[in-house]
Amino acid sequence: MHNRWRETELSVSRSVPEESLRRVAADHDRTVVGSGYAYHVKSPDVSKATGLRRAADLLDVDPDSFVAIGDSANDTELFDAAGRSYAVVNADDNARTQ
Repeated sequence: MHNRWRETELSVSRSVPEESLRRVAADHDRTVVGSGYAYHVKSPDVSKATGLRRAADLLDVDPDSFVAIGDSANDTELFDAAGRSYAVVNADDNARTQ
């Protein structure tokens, strides 16, 4: 694991062949998202966007009142859920086009 702070996904080194990782993930009903830094193996039901919506619900706040900041493909769903979103200067094409 690359990042001990990630509790909803498994971070895998990009040195692992992507197609092999995708096959194994699919066998376990998981998806793979590449971030440029690593591959992230996760449940298709959990994302940064679902986390934002859940937090907003608990706080009784509209998700549109949140601002999202990100840099890669694993942030694009969050960008759609938040009211405003910004890609950082070194963001990949996926984040910049959201």
